[in-house]
Amino acid sequence: MLNNISKQTEYDSGRTGSNVAGRKRHRGADPDITEQQVIAIFNRIDSFSEENKKHAALSLRTYWETRVKWKKKDCSKKQWVKVQKIKTILGDE
Repeated sequence: MLNNISKQTEYDSGRTGSNVAGRKRHRGADPDITEQQVIAIFNRIDSFSEENKKHAALSLRTYWETRVKWKKKDCSKKQWVKVQKIKTILGDE
């Protein structure tokens, strides 16, 4: 499921489009992904197509659930704002 590409190169590239967004959406399941990379995806999620936005949101939810940062009682105020945005994208509210 995950591509064997250089994560940092993909991150540092200025490219946009469905291929980059498509690869980024799978990163939530990647055990080697850093919090910094997750935040970068979150910050760019609005620029993704609707389909890729939903896939990225699902990956972010998975990432945050596995790191106990999804429920309000388990996260900071800033994190909770991010969770709310992802829930809105997924239609979970």
